Amino acid sequence: MIAGSSIVSPREHHSLQQLLEHALKRRCPHCDVFAHMALQSTPSWQSLMDQRPSRLGVVAVCPSCSLPVFFTSDPLRYAEDHISMAGELQPVVTPRQRMDLNFLPAALRDLVDEVLGCFADGHWQAVALLAHRIATAAARDLGGNGKLTIFNAVADAAEMASIEKPLLRLCQHILFDLDDDDEVPALNRTQATVLMALLRDFLDQIFVRSGNLKRAARAVR
Repeated sequence: MIAGSSIVSPREHHSLQQLLEHALKRRCPHCDVFAHMALQSTPSWQSLMDQRPSRLGVVAVCPSCSLPVFFTSDPLRYAEDHISMAGELQPVVTPRQRMDLNFLPAALRDLVDEVLGCFADGHWQAVALLAHRIATAAARDLGGNGKLTIFNAVADAAEMASIEKPLLRLCQHILFDLDDDDEVPALNRTQATVLMALLRDFLDQIFVRSGNLKRAARAVR
């Protein structure tokens, strides 16, 4: 069985559970605590070889909140004496990201809360659409050169993170260039993750950090 990307013969392990346990150090989607999940339910090796499902599914329990977390794998490949899996086990429900909403304009707070929920649930096209709406609303709130301010913030963050140009252009298109009649790009997980990182960065830089600094300056007067 493959764990991560290394193929292991079943004869080298007493059980599938022992083989997978080391791969389940994850942040819990329920309580947000990083923990070593305890496997609760796994298919038998023989059932996998007999039924040959396209993906592996296991249930683990978070030791912090005691709630179950379901994990699945990338597509499986079957051979006579082993099963290979290209990637790692991934939680079906991802942890919901958190963000300080206190200094965001009222028009943005609900949109940001909604995009965080869509990202956690894996709705990538909804993430793209909401990211565009957030960038548009933020530019409107800033007035004047608001769109240019956000564009420059995104470009600076992308340069600092060495984001590849095709991916940056896709994110910039979503944030700044979508029209009402345009089809929303079909993102994958990686693209949506980068888009969310850029979104969070410019919101933090323009609204949250400046809000904290202004509050600190008022406190010392």
